[in-house]
Amino acid sequence: DAKFIGMRDIRIIDASFSQKTKVADITLSFKSEISTVVKNEKGTIVEGHPDEVKKQKDSWVFTKNLSEKTPIWLLKSTL
Repeated sequence: DAKFIGMRDIRIIDASFSQKTKVADITLSFKSEISTVVKNEKGTIVEGHPDEVKKQKDSWVFTKNLSEKTPIWLLKSTL
């Protein structure tokens, strides 16, 4: 089981744009707080604690062709 507590920080860590293809990429760093618990088939906790908050860091790369009119950015990859 995982419980999302909240976001601590979101930052742009890289951005690029190709004049040739009109494609932009932006890399964001997300720092969040979560609580995780692993239970066995009987529902007994075997790892973690529901009140223990852990810090989680993820980086996601989004991409968009800026010549298109849609405002939607697509998830390209996670790091």
